[in-house]
Amino acid sequence: MRMKIISDLHQEFGISHIDFGNADLVILAGDTKLGTKGIDWVKENIRDKPVIYILGNHEYYKGAYPKTLDQIIKASLHSKFNH
Repeated sequence: MRMKIISDLHQEFGISHIDFGNADLVILAGDTKLGTKGIDWVKENIRDKPVIYILGNHEYYKGAYPKTLDQIIKASLHSKFNH
């Protein structure tokens, strides 16, 4: 199995163009994008791979725990995150 492990993308500062073609599994290990925007980015850019999405502190910026966590969970429903 080929895994692509990425952390600290900080997409709130600019979009990263990453090739996921060779990966069987993608692990996003924190600080992808603020709030639910990281989930939206995954749904748009990693459609054909399973993704493990780990929250970092930047996912909670401009939000509050546990409300932000609940929003992120709801945003991931009905997607490949739950298969």
